[in-house]
Amino acid sequence: MKILGVVSGCERVCPEDFSNDKYIGVALMQSPQNDTACLLRSRDGANRWCVVYGRHELYFKSKEDAVDYCKNHGFKNYRTN
Repeated sequence: MKILGVVSGCERVCPEDFSNDKYIGVALMQSPQNDTACLLRSRDGANRWCVVYGRHELYFKSKEDAVDYCKNHGFKNYRTN
């Protein structure tokens, strides 16, 4: 999955747009450099989380770890389900 060229604050984009057969889109975030990231939750019942931005996919064992990563890298939550 790649997130490229998403415009900040675009009203037509929501976290569900990034859902797939393995993950559900939960939140969209914006960095100070205008990078967009999506927080995803695993559909398989395990509490696994993924943060996708640009060409990066990062996996975490908990939502708290994923959110901490985003906060530590300057991402601000601007859209949730």
